[in-house]
Amino acid sequence: MPGGYRAFNYVWDGGKPPRYWVVLVILLFCFLLVWLLTVHFLPSTSSIKSDNLHSVPRFAGNRIEFYPPVLVWVADYGLFVMMVWLFLLGLIMAFKRTAVPTASGK
Repeated sequence: MPGGYRAFNYVWDGGKPPRYWVVLVILLFCFLLVWLLTVHFLPSTSSIKSDNLHSVPRFAGNRIEFYPPVLVWVADYGLFVMMVWLFLLGLIMAFKRTAVPTASGK
């Protein structure tokens, strides 16, 4: 077969992923959902006048609009947070899995 065969399969220590890894994956999907909803609905959360809730100015169209700071932060840095989160999950997978020889005897 093209590509050869794999001499090892990588499996989790103990047979299944650690509980904290599963919790991190669930939180990752929750953050992904919040981030996508924030990016989609951010323009509808704007205000023309600044107040305590809407304090971040952004130029939109021909005027300045004000947005909530938490939503702006999630919209601006959400992709970076997702990349770091995925790197962390991959790092955990790299150290918490072991190589087991395959059954095919070549």
